[in-house]
This record gives sequence, structure tokens and C-alpha cells, in this order.
Amino acid sequence: MSGIWEDQDDKTIQIDLSLSDRTKKLGKEPLISGAEYNQRLREKYASIYQTSWTTTESQNSNLSKLFSTSKSILSDKSYSLQSTHLEIEQLQSANTNNYSKSVITTTEFQGNLLLIAGKDKRLKIFEVPGETGENLKTSVCFKDLPITNARFCSEKVYVSGERPYFYIYDLAKEISQRVPCIGKYTGQPLGKMKISPDSRYAVFLGNNGRMFQISTQSQKLVHEFKMNSPCKDLCFIDDNIVACGGDEGDVYIWDLGMRDCVNRFSDEGTIKITCMDAKDNFLAIGSNTGVVNVYDRKSEGFEGTNPKPIKAVMNLTTSVEGLCFNHNAEMLAMFSKWKKDAVKILHMQSLTVFANWPSFRDHVKYPMACDFNATSELLTVGNDEGAALLYRLNHYTQ
Repeated sequence: MSGIWEDQDDKTIQIDLSLSDRTKKLGKEPLISGAEYNQRLREKYASIYQTSWTTTESQNSNLSKLFSTSKSILSDKSYSLQSTHLEIEQLQSANTNNYSKSVITTTEFQGNLLLIAGKDKRLKIFEVPGETGENLKTSVCFKDLPITNARFCSEKVYVSGERPYFYIYDLAKEISQRVPCIGKYTGQPLGKMKISPDSRYAVFLGNNGRMFQISTQSQKLVHEFKMNSPCKDLCFIDDNIVACGGDEGDVYIWDLGMRDCVNRFSDEGTIKITCMDAKDNFLAIGSNTGVVNVYDRKSEGFEGTNPKPIKAVMNLTTSVEGLCFNHNAEMLAMFSKWKKDAVKILHMQSLTVFANWPSFRDHVKYPMACDFNATSELLTVGNDEGAALLYRLNHYTQ
């Protein structure tokens, strides 16, 4: 017994594929059976997510991979990331045949998919690492929205820009939904946006220090938070805790469940906060002076009003525009879009920056976005020329 629920009526009903643009993509026949329609939907889902329609198959597959080899258990290789040299190899750019026509503003991995978006109003999703040739899975144009933010949220993508509305793109159905202004703020453009780790909430920055918590189920405003100065970035510490900061150099820690600020402190030595990221017990904060402060949230005094960073990284000399931890917080990528090749990776255990990357041969140009994939085998850096540079981190490659 397969364990998958089946509807006996599927064998008798007829589906007209010509009724909508979405169903036309499933075939050219005028009528197909319900069972055939069901099968084609499953195949479409699998082609997008590169996985089975059912989670049972996926789970069994993961277990099979776990027990199919003893290499990861018995290998002589040290799994402690060495601080002296980053084993990194440049691959063919993820979008070699489909460069963006503007700077890339967002890159994000989900599984073997890479999302790329920019101010050319296009959202593109690629399969990575792509083989030689075409690896573009999806390309969507939002004619009224130069994209500054795009984030995976389970089977959907949230897309926003400096407009008082945002879009949700459904990957399986290949349709877009425009969501109008948030609450009463009819004319205020939306700033940066992040999705909670459990995909329950999307949080947008608004004007004058406002932060909007949106339910991803209903697309309705759950709560509005407000800090005392313009907010420049935010990050999720866990499913319900958000950190944000801005022009006053203060960090606000919000509890979305309690709907309250549970802590506030000044980022040491910072005039203006420009970007943030958090992973495990670490919180990294970038500033307009190029300094990145790294905090250990488990250290004594962090929950007070004057916590001390465990490291002030000063390898960037212009405003820090983005920070990104890898999957196990062994590395922190940081970059500035204001200087050519201004991207660095911090080794978290030693709190030192890898000196061998980027080298003069890498030609990163002006970095605009970056992300690690879920296993840290891949790193992408989107630049000002519309290229999504792709690198393999050999330490994490099995």
C-alpha cells in the first residue's frame, strides 16, 4: 500500500486545459482525465523543486543517503574549518546565459535553487550548480516594481521594492499576487524585508522606524513595531525574536509573540547601523564606517544595556551593506558595494579574516548581495554588472 491518498473520482472526471493560462502549461490536449491532471501537477512540482511530491519519498531518500556510506564518519579529514586558508574554487556564474540588466540586489538559495533579483524588475530562479548550457527555471517580470528584496517562503517568493505594495509569486502555480499597502500606510514605500525561519511571518521595514509583521497565511498585518530612528536593517534571531537597528546606532530586540521590545543597547563605536545577521548564538552588525561588530548572545552581559562585542572586524573601509552567516556559523561573509572587490569572509572560531580570498584574480567587481547554500558547499556573490558569481567551498564538499 503506497500510503498516498487517492480519489477514485479522478478516473472519471475530465479537465479542460484551455480554461486558464496556468493549466495550458500542462499540455496541449483539450481534455484530460483527472488522474492524468493529477500526475502532471506532480511532475510540474517535481521539476520546480527537484524532489518528490510526497515528503515520504524525500525522507526515505535522506535516510538512504545517510546510511549508504560511512565516508563522513570514518574519513580522516578534519571537519574543523582551518583559519589559515580558505579552500575556494570559482565556478561558472549561476546566470552565465541570463545576466541581469541591472545590479543584482538579492541572491538566495533554497535547496538546489538560486533566486536572483534586481532593479531590472526581473525575478529569476536558477538550478545550481548548473551544467554547461541553460539552467534557468523561472523568469518573471514585475513591470511596476524595481526589485530590492526577494525571499523564498516555502513554495512562494516574496518580492518587494521601494513601493507601498509587494508581490507574492507562487512557484508551483506560476502566478503572481499583488498585495496592496500595509494597514493605513497607503503611500509609504517598503524597505528591507525578511522571512521568519518557520515561514510564518514576513517582516517589512517602513518609514520613520516602523516595522510591519505580516502573516504569510493571511497576508494581513499582525502587529506594527516602532523604534525611535529610521531603521536600516533587521534579522531574525529565532522564529519569534527580531533584531533591528538604524541611524542612531541602537539595536532593538523585539519579541513578536509578546509584541514588545525586550532589550535595547548601543552598538559599540557605531554611529549608524547599516546591516545585520544572526546565526546560532552570534549576532553581527555592520556600520557606515566599515566596522562589523560580532556579539556572542550567550556571553555575560549581552542582555544588558552595554554588551561588548567579541570582535570588531575592520577589514572593510567603506559602509558595510550586507552580512551573511553560513549554515553552521563557522563563517561570516561581509561586503561593501562602495569599493571594488570589497567582500571578506570571517573565520568565526579564530575571529580572523581569510587572507587568500578574494585575490586579484577573482574580479568580484562591486558586490551587491551574497548568500551561502544550506550546506555551505556553494557561495554566490551578485555584483554591479548583473552577474551571480558562484564559488565552491571545498571544505564542505563530500
